[in-house]
Amino acid sequence: MHDSIYMASIYRLTGVNFWQSAKHLSEKIKVDDRGVPTKLTALPFYFLVSHATELLLKSALLKRGFSEQELREFGYRPNLDKLLTALMAKGVTVTPGTTSLVRKLSEQH
Repeated sequence: MHDSIYMASIYRLTGVNFWQSAKHLSEKIKVDDRGVPTKLTALPFYFLVSHATELLLKSALLKRGFSEQELREFGYRPNLDKLLTALMAKGVTVTPGTTSLVRKLSEQH
């Protein structure tokens, strides 16, 4: 059995690495006048952002008492919306903008 805080640190470190990679890619994405990417080469950017989000949400849940086993449950595995809802149920305040972004990413994740 792993220590939850140790695992939270691993999830966070990996999530930050995905996030940094996404930021690097975002500088190279061409967008139209509405801010929408003009080429499908933007897909890796969205993958990195959504996976970083998943890892950071899991890290936050582990720090708040979730076990690795709970995170492996089908309902939480690839579902950003359920992870966010579980985190908010733990009393974590999440801004409306963040909630909206995570819910939009969840649809594609």
